[in-house]
Amino acid sequence: MDDRITEASAICHTLYSTERGINSDYFHSFKPIMYFLEEKTGITCARFLRIRIRRSFPVPGHCLSKYNRPHIDLPEIIPFTTLVYYTEDSDGDTILFKEEYYPGLDPDKVDVCSLTETDRFVPKKGAGLVFNGYRYHAGNNPVNFKKRTIINFDFVEREK
Repeated sequence: MDDRITEASAICHTLYSTERGINSDYFHSFKPIMYFLEEKTGITCARFLRIRIRRSFPVPGHCLSKYNRPHIDLPEIIPFTTLVYYTEDSDGDTILFKEEYYPGLDPDKVDVCSLTETDRFVPKKGAGLVFNGYRYHAGNNPVNFKKRTIINFDFVEREK
């Protein structure tokens, strides 16, 4: 096991999934974030795959140089884009790695200890991070804040 990784649980609420469709009465309250993304970046959502709210909390022994297990959100899905939207200021960066998943690879057999960290993003209220959904990434637990809440949008982009 890699001493940079903290195994931690979180509270999650799935607003939308491909299996169930709209899964929350709050779904329509969060769709405007995607309109803002389109306005600011030109990235347009053709189809949602999953929208999930995740709240994590401090973990004893965790420090900000560590992170949660690197992963991709939906390995079984066609290429997709991920938006991590920060609902509040916090610590507990989102970490991006150089390596990407490729279809056919068993994501459970990837040596997460050998991934190459390239970027860290500090949660700032109202900010978002957009990246290729096949790129390995990791969330984090807060250390100096009581909570860290993100909304994770996985979607297929509309062709330009």
